Amino acid sequence: MSETIARTYTHISNRARARQDVDRKVVFKSVLDNPFRIRWPSVPINVQNRFLALLVNLANGISEYRQVLARENRQRKRKDAHLQSANMSKKNKVVSGISNDATEADDTDSAVAMPGGEEISEVTMGDASATEVEAKEAKNQAQRKPPPILEHLTIGINEVTRKLESQINSSRQTVIISDKYTVSSEYSRQPRIKVIFVCRADIDPPILVDHLPHLVSACNSLRKPLDFVKLVPLPKGAEFTLAAALGLRRVAVIAVDSTTPELSSCDSLLESIPTLSAPWLLPPQQSSSRRTEDLVPTHIKQVRTSAPKDMKAAREQRVKGRAAAKERIKERIKGRRKLKSFKVLGRVMGVNTRYRVTSV
Repeated sequence: MSETIARTYTHISNRARARQDVDRKVVFKSVLDNPFRIRWPSVPINVQNRFLALLVNLANGISEYRQVLARENRQRKRKDAHLQSANMSKKNKVVSGISNDATEADDTDSAVAMPGGEEISEVTMGDASATEVEAKEAKNQAQRKPPPILEHLTIGINEVTRKLESQINSSRQTVIISDKYTVSSEYSRQPRIKVIFVCRADIDPPILVDHLPHLVSACNSLRKPLDFVKLVPLPKGAEFTLAAALGLRRVAVIAVDSTTPELSSCDSLLESIPTLSAPWLLPPQQSSSRRTEDLVPTHIKQVRTSAPKDMKAAREQRVKGRAAAKERIKERIKGRRKLKSFKVLGRVMGVNTRYRVTSV
């Protein structure tokens, strides 16, 4: 018999109802664990802190860039609103001038052509000013360039999930398995993810990122060993540190591409991170070589619940309760039918059924 002490979970389910019936007893039910579960890699705290410091250094300049971008966007919206209101006021003045001239002037071509010329000149001046503003904005935008590191980062749970799924789908379409169970695949030219950093300790609920180990394992099953994706959890408080460095409100997941030049300085750290893999997704030849080390031992959970002491009496009581509930439903339907027929009779006879019902 194993000497391992069983862990006891005292968490109460939200769907559990409090039962204080003395006629119930405590029972334990056996439940098999899921064999397709993929655990998160175990990373020491000092290694997590080093990766966090690396990410903060990579994000140098991104926060300032986002602040400048947000400030210029606000200025652009303010200018657009001002120009739009100015153009509308000019057009309204021109239209009012045309209507006044048309009522006061004679029916001659010269008198009618002048307001039209003024209108064209006013609109042309407004278009010219708008064109100058657009040219200045284009010039400023050309001078403002984002940090080069942004091309190698994928930020956000949804964005990282989409990129992993697209890489898995593209790899599955090009995989060819021959009779000797050799796998050959062609990778797209798009840079692929090398490392995924997850602020797991700061995410609530953690189920938001529970799918990432499975996606990483599926991606690694279709790749060569040199192209494996590493999954690295970060220490508690890393989410707000990265959010301040990136100029965002919240940062939960960051993926770094394999073409990032700064990753070469942490190759030794990445080698110490366990590689996630799913043996049931590997080809037969590769899965047989890992079968001894990847097999998950059978784990049986014991769920603590309650059951009636006298099952026969509980069954009879349950049957009586169902019959009583059916009778109550029948009585309710019968009462509604009587009330409906009484209202119909009152309409036919021209009697106010409201007072007749209350008087009964």
